[in-house]
Amino acid sequence: MQLPNLPTDNLYKFIAISGLLLIFLSTVLPLWLIHNMELELIETEEERDFISYELEILNNEIKLLEKQEEFLQALSSNTKRDLTKLNNKETKDIGKAEQKTIDIRKELMKSKIKSEKLSYLVSEITKLKLVIFIGNFIGIMFTSYGFSLWYRRLQKYQDEIIKNEARKQLQNNSQKE
Repeated sequence: MQLPNLPTDNLYKFIAISGLLLIFLSTVLPLWLIHNMELELIETEEERDFISYELEILNNEIKLLEKQEEFLQALSSNTKRDLTKLNNKETKDIGKAEQKTIDIRKELMKSKIKSEKLSYLVSEITKLKLVIFIGNFIGIMFTSYGFSLWYRRLQKYQDEIIKNEARKQLQNNSQKE
């Protein structure tokens, strides 16, 4: 497959097409990057919210188990042996809930770090929008400059030459008749 040849016969055409290419690249590439960053930001925020919700549930479980333990200790009517058996079970449940809480907090910390990275990326989005603006501005300037010079310094005269040749051809045809 052969790529089409760029118009290198004329500097003005080259400048104009370079401007068009700059407009295209300075628009499409940053928009693609912004889209990917925003999708990743949404996923991270969703993950962080879910982990926060799990942490809240586990904290409520721990509070409930601690209240149950206090209640059991306050009951003096039960025998000491039954109280110890129940107390050991509640202590194990509290230990499991605390371990889950630790794991969830670790995940929450990871999520917060990722969220901070993504906050940085959001600030980069603003910079990319500036790149879009500057790239489009420069591209429009190149395109306008290239096409106007191409027309004023070259194409206008080529059109005049073609017009004159057509007149001569018409005159020659009319004289032959």
